[in-house]
Amino acid sequence: MNNTTEITVPLNCLTVSELNVRRTPADGSDDAELKASLAAHGLLQNLVVHRNEDIDGRYDVDAGRRRASLLKELAAEGVISDDFPVPCLLIEDASLAVEVSLIENTMRAGMHPADEVEAFAQLVRDGSTAAEIAARFGMSERTVEQRLRLGNVSPMILQAYRNGDTNQDTLMAFALTTDRKLQEEIWNNLRETRSYVGEHNVRAILLEDSIRGSSRVAEFVGIDEYEKAGGRVTRDLFAAEDSHGIWLEDPQILYDLADRKLAAIADDLKEPWKWVEFALEFGWEEEGKFNKVYPVKGELTPEEDAEMDSLMERLQEIHETGVSDETREDYNSVNRRMQELSDLKTSRDTYSEEQRSIAGCVVTIDYSGRAKIVEGLVRPEDMPRASSVSDGATWRDPERMAREKAGYSKKLMDELRYERTKIVRSRLSGSYTETFDLLLFQMAREVFAVERYFDHALDVELFRYGSRQGTTASIDIETLPIDWVKEADDGAAFEQMRSLSEQEKQAVFAACVAATYKGQLTVDATVSPEIEMVVDDLGIDFKAKFRPTADNFWGRLTKARILTIAEETLGAEWADAHSGEKRAELAKAMELAFAAGDESPEGVSPEGRAAALTWTPEGFVTG
Repeated sequence: MNNTTEITVPLNCLTVSELNVRRTPADGSDDAELKASLAAHGLLQNLVVHRNEDIDGRYDVDAGRRRASLLKELAAEGVISDDFPVPCLLIEDASLAVEVSLIENTMRAGMHPADEVEAFAQLVRDGSTAAEIAARFGMSERTVEQRLRLGNVSPMILQAYRNGDTNQDTLMAFALTTDRKLQEEIWNNLRETRSYVGEHNVRAILLEDSIRGSSRVAEFVGIDEYEKAGGRVTRDLFAAEDSHGIWLEDPQILYDLADRKLAAIADDLKEPWKWVEFALEFGWEEEGKFNKVYPVKGELTPEEDAEMDSLMERLQEIHETGVSDETREDYNSVNRRMQELSDLKTSRDTYSEEQRSIAGCVVTIDYSGRAKIVEGLVRPEDMPRASSVSDGATWRDPERMAREKAGYSKKLMDELRYERTKIVRSRLSGSYTETFDLLLFQMAREVFAVERYFDHALDVELFRYGSRQGTTASIDIETLPIDWVKEADDGAAFEQMRSLSEQEKQAVFAACVAATYKGQLTVDATVSPEIEMVVDDLGIDFKAKFRPTADNFWGRLTKARILTIAEETLGAEWADAHSGEKRAELAKAMELAFAAGDESPEGVSPEGRAAALTWTPEGFVTG
């Protein structure tokens, strides 16, 4: 630059020029980094100044305002002296100050992140620790660790980042593994099969067999216990600093630990119950296979009831005014105490000895990763044929009462039953009409009369209506002749059913079989071929019956999976255009693109729209 001179100016003789074009303060973290650098390395680039016209010996800073201000902070803190010598470049012509300031603040080229990553890695190779680097550059130790983790990415992929062939998010995904050979293998495979290498594709491959550290099983076992048992962990330094950034690579170790922990809890419960089991998964479908007995409900004391009423009033007051920063702590405290009282009341529920003599419980894991005990479960074969044991009546073994009335011993009773069974089976085996009626009678009552317990004549087990897989929601039961299932008298109900026409019986039979169909996808581990043969015969148009929405399908996939389907159907251009959206936004866009109708959403090509309308989720169609 012409008309400039290098000079040294005491720090206390510098002021920020009014001609300096930088007005907006920098980010606080950026200032912290620069301040640490100035303290550790000094001023590495001259300030640009001109002479103050009013005060002799003072200079106005045209370029380097942040550096000058941070040097003054260091002086105030005693790190450097007030008259610290500052190297400056003096502009002789003050009229050029604005131009110089503008050039200083707009023409600088920032260091490419890939170069920064390699520079940090070199500092570590030279013997610096992450903590030392963090202190010298004014960064958090985690930020330095993130930079160093990126330094583990293959040089080939770093170069692709420099060239603009991938982005920083994808670089972070590759950093999940330190195996550079694996990184390059994934990169090359994705480049060969896709038009782009995306963050979510890389994560999906690297974490394919891993379990998220925030899953309920992982929360139940605990990450520390899992690691003590030899379980391997992948930590995503770029995720939030909690279990969401942790992935467990050895599912079997995790499940074994969970089983042991559940088994220990189950052992402590064996004393009062007829049986105790444990299961990692125990939802409504599994629970629906059992009958239940219910305890006498526990009660709160009068004092506890009064406290609950007071808490309810306070909660209502907060809701009326709205939860604010001032009331949030009180609101949370009230809710916690109400939950404590509710749990206390539930803990006082009691089962009778008679109930416990036929019932059991299952120890499982709830949605939050805590142990959950499902009590009062009665297996069908253990359900008494007399009145329910939960009604408070004295219960006696009905089998024993029957033997006493007949005057038979248990052994004789069993032998006589065996002989009669052989005779009846022999005759039934040649009678289609009677066997069909018996089966239909049991099937219809089991499927459509779920509010009752039946002691059936046939040893045939069916999923009852109301369980997740035995539902009749898609069956038009209003048109079926099944009023007889409500008949309390078994004999009368059977007579009414036998009076149906053959066509009516066939309609009820078909509905029963349909309602008890367990269901399968063609991609299940075990597929019943006879079902798929029947599905083919029925000629079901699945694409007309089911359209994927954000709620029933897209929102339940990973973003990587959604983009893969989008590229295969709607095309790479559509997938690329939406790759930057959040998963929820992308799911809504896919819902519109795949929705039934004649209109084509904006951005979807005619070819893509045609493919979307004929698309069904994998597992629907036999192929």
